[in-house]
Amino acid sequence: MGAGAGSPIVAEATANIDRDFANNGAPFTLPPVSNPAALQGKTLMYLSAGISSPSGTAGVAALEAVRDQLGFSLVTFDGQFTPSRYQDGMRQAVAQKVDALIVYGISCAGNESALREVHAAGIKIIGLQSVDCNEADPSAPAMFDTQPLYPLGDKTIRGGEVWAANGAAQADYLISQLEGNVKVIQFDVPDFAVTAALGRGFKERMAECSTCEIVESIDVAVADFGPGLQQKAEQALLKHPDANAVAINYDDLVTLGLSAAIQSSGRKADLVTVAGTGYEATLDMIRQDNGLKAGWVQNHDWDHYAGIDTTLRLLSGQQPEVSGIPVILYDKDHNISESGGFTPATDFRPVFEQAWASR
Repeated sequence: MGAGAGSPIVAEATANIDRDFANNGAPFTLPPVSNPAALQGKTLMYLSAGISSPSGTAGVAALEAVRDQLGFSLVTFDGQFTPSRYQDGMRQAVAQKVDALIVYGISCAGNESALREVHAAGIKIIGLQSVDCNEADPSAPAMFDTQPLYPLGDKTIRGGEVWAANGAAQADYLISQLEGNVKVIQFDVPDFAVTAALGRGFKERMAECSTCEIVESIDVAVADFGPGLQQKAEQALLKHPDANAVAINYDDLVTLGLSAAIQSSGRKADLVTVAGTGYEATLDMIRQDNGLKAGWVQNHDWDHYAGIDTTLRLLSGQQPEVSGIPVILYDKDHNISESGGFTPATDFRPVFEQAWASR
């Protein structure tokens, strides 16, 4: 027997997703920076895991939008989703004698040697949507000087914890919608620390539901994107006719094969499918009831404003403030406009700009 609508786990999951729906538009404030000129005349390098991706492109645009206000020079380096290039970028930061390095989507593990060289050159390192070494292994030293902080209920989280919270939110959505009777196929992306954290957060939350089951967890690599991913999904859906849910690590997987597999299975109406990030193409699937039910939010502009705020406070000698976007969910009835990608209801830009204004 399943848990049922009145069970404690279903009630808790429903309360959690109600909170995550309501987080959109929640009040957001920031105290002023003690030295708003701390970036004036400085050179900042933005090292992205992949600038060609939607997140990388949006990140460069967001930093360029605030560059003139804060008076810094910007150098960009495209990691092209290639670990050896990440380290090339870190060494370029040393060669170009930048003042601060923001690494976006590039975690500490595997890059320790190059990060030590950056530290030795006196360059500050800011981790944005990245996992520090001491997060992955508590016995390891921290390699980032700072990271943005994100709100989660009555606590704050950072780095991989943010992604794990989004994974838990996916699980809560399924537990609530299916009243604890979840049989889910999970598509995980373990090759990147942040997406691995999301998958881990999903699994850990699902494990708390005694009547829920991950019938299969399928590891997805970048090389699988496209026909290979679609084939894996089609095989899994055939193998598990009793599955009533699909959990997809993030939206790119939806558009790169999983959507086609779900639609060709003829089961899109019977599956509760969750993903996340909030791109227009995937929101259109929700609007049209075309194989996706819900997802978690990532807003790249807000993330990068939070990264700049954290950098500015670091160079001002201040501790980071809670400046990242909270966990937010969307589905057909919540936080979704008639068209376009996800746009936060909170007008966050003036809050940052006021905090950075000269006093």
